[in-house]
Amino acid sequence: MENLNIGRSGIEVPFLGMGTWAIGGGSWWGDNDDALSVKAIQTAVEQGIRWIDTAPIYGLYHSETVVGEALKHIDRDEVVLSTKCGLEWRHETPVLHKVVDGTAVYRDLSAQSIIEDVEDSLRRLGTDHLDVLYTHWQSPDLGLYPLEETVEAMMKLKEQGKIRAIGASNDEEIALERILFAKTGKNADGQFGGGLDCRFINANLEQSVNLYRMDRDENMELVVGNATKMFPSGSISGLKSGFGRNENQYIWRMQVYDGKLYVGTFDTSSMLECVGQFVNGNLLTRTPAQWKTQWEYLKTLMKALQATDPDGNGNPDTLAQTIKFSYKFVFENITVSNIASAIRLLNYMRKAKQGFDLYVSEDGVNFQTITVDGFGDPYNHGLRAFATTDQGLCLGTANPFYGTQVWIKRKDS
Repeated sequence: MENLNIGRSGIEVPFLGMGTWAIGGGSWWGDNDDALSVKAIQTAVEQGIRWIDTAPIYGLYHSETVVGEALKHIDRDEVVLSTKCGLEWRHETPVLHKVVDGTAVYRDLSAQSIIEDVEDSLRRLGTDHLDVLYTHWQSPDLGLYPLEETVEAMMKLKEQGKIRAIGASNDEEIALERILFAKTGKNADGQFGGGLDCRFINANLEQSVNLYRMDRDENMELVVGNATKMFPSGSISGLKSGFGRNENQYIWRMQVYDGKLYVGTFDTSSMLECVGQFVNGNLLTRTPAQWKTQWEYLKTLMKALQATDPDGNGNPDTLAQTIKFSYKFVFENITVSNIASAIRLLNYMRKAKQGFDLYVSEDGVNFQTITVDGFGDPYNHGLRAFATTDQGLCLGTANPFYGTQVWIKRKDS
């Protein structure tokens, strides 16, 4: 198999790895035979798989426990092991992630929580180190869990030899941070300097999702994707990566229904509307109500800049800090290469079609398009759930702006 580097970690693995979310079982995936799961991991390693990825939330610790059992029968040096942190249910935090099988799971990117997560994962996995540690989901409030605290905790664990490399999952927020804040990039990997540096987001957009399939004899085919060294002829469907759309970053869910395969994508351009609005024409079509909302945001910002101290006196520090940040951002951090990266991002956003895509195939090769714009809602950025019912195929959307929607595809329509 073709090898790749995990980010800039220097850790090299075959391009095909093994994810273990389903091994965790639970209501999402159903009951599993743990002995069969252990055997599957062992067999995968025997067949050349090196990268095994897990997470505490997969089955509420169960996936890590099963992976740990498999590692008892595998040479630890043969595998690259990654897990995640930042989702926990030891105690309540201000940020509820979701309820999993009756258990409330919270986001917690504090130093204490991350360290506890890692120590617990090491114990369940039966190892003294992790090769890669990701933050699983980012906090929507960086004031609650400052990014500096999160990264500092992870770097401390790295210095202690408990992890080899750090990363972030579900990381569009991190990409935006790297555009805006020099300190975020320097703390993260020493290469990204803020000041409109869009290289990280552009790297994501260059790597839109591919779709592969494997037969019973473990022969691999590239169904959707660009030509590679392993697949020099390109995909058997003729479709490029991301179904020809860079904004399709990954496939959230797939479902077989009525003898057909339904494939839904995650569309990142909806989350990047703060950038895309300047080139995709949306500013020109805003309604008076939308402009009023924007004006209210600006008034809130100006009010915050006039924050007062406990004595009721004006606090010039807030305004001064804002001016200082703006000066550094524009005059100290913006470079020619950063401007070039921003232009490249704007070009991606100019061509992007907001909203998830949904495709259907009867033979697994030829696809028909159902939607490329989230059923007409640009803020439906992903198809998060499929459910087969006696009424038809139900589809649940991810829409962080206006709330989820449920759609149904009936057999006769």
